[in-house]
Amino acid sequence: MHKSLLPSLCDPQPVLSGADDQRLFALSTISHAARLRSLRSWIHHYSRCSHVKEILIVWTKGQAPLVESLGASKPVRLRIAPRNSLLQRFQPDSSITTPVILSLDDDIYMTCRDLQKGFAAFQASPAQLVGYHPRLVEGQPLLYRGEGYAKQARRFNVILTGAVFMEHAKLFSHIMAAELTPLRALVDELMNGEDLLMNFVVANLTRGSHLPYAEAIPVTWRIHARRLIHQGGRAYMAMSDVR
Repeated sequence: MHKSLLPSLCDPQPVLSGADDQRLFALSTISHAARLRSLRSWIHHYSRCSHVKEILIVWTKGQAPLVESLGASKPVRLRIAPRNSLLQRFQPDSSITTPVILSLDDDIYMTCRDLQKGFAAFQASPAQLVGYHPRLVEGQPLLYRGEGYAKQARRFNVILTGAVFMEHAKLFSHIMAAELTPLRALVDELMNGEDLLMNFVVANLTRGSHLPYAEAIPVTWRIHARRLIHQGGRAYMAMSDVR
């Protein structure tokens, strides 16, 4: 990532005094050896956010680094995945010390304040998915609409796993339930679709609620590091994604 972009993104806040696990969340991401260099920058940024208690790296491929080499100012734990699967992000993990996690892709940079805003929204309605990447699936036959379309339409019905708050102990056991084995097998076969599976589960769990099962949070700005690299160093920013 271009270093000149980092100061405006890194907006650390004062350390919370007397904070307990209910006021903090864990950050969880999937990564592998080819992303190690950019992962260090990602960890450095988010470990400065006051509401992040710990960071979990689900390691899927290649030689795992020493935790001490990652340069974090918050506790970091590496969990070695037995196989390369998108579903590894949903594996129940009793070692996570907070009830809430933010599942966040390792190439996405947002401000600490935008994370805090999403966390506050989730705390107000913890049965929901609260995230930052809305999508819209509609029509006959069904069409999968991107973020720009959802923003223009001012409606959505899918939140992506790339940036979403969840109560992991409750949700993960449902996603990994035996009756959903065929759906998980399809996700593994396609190496895609874990977002739809997550939304399907939460929609069914919250059926009958007067609230929608998902909420999208507008962001101040956002950088996708891999897109920036693919675009030859030009910053990709999504300004106020959902109003």
